[in-house]
Amino acid sequence: MLNPSSHNARREGNYICLDDDEAVLEWCEALGCTPKRLRQAVLAVGPALADVYRYLQSQKA
Repeated sequence: MLNPSSHNARREGNYICLDDDEAVLEWCEALGCTPKRLRQAVLAVGPALADVYRYLQSQKA
C-alpha cells in the first residue's frame, strides 16, 4: 500500500497538507483511501503521515 520511498514532489515529507487538491488525490492513491477519509483522518489525528496511516489502518473493518 504505502511506499514511503516512492514519493513525488507534492507528497514529499512526513506531513499531509490538505490545501492542494492534487496533492490530496496523490496521498489518497498512496494510502488507498478517499479524499473524504483522508480529511477525516487528518482532522482526527493531525497531519503527520505516520499517524494518518495508523488511523486509516485501524478504521478498516
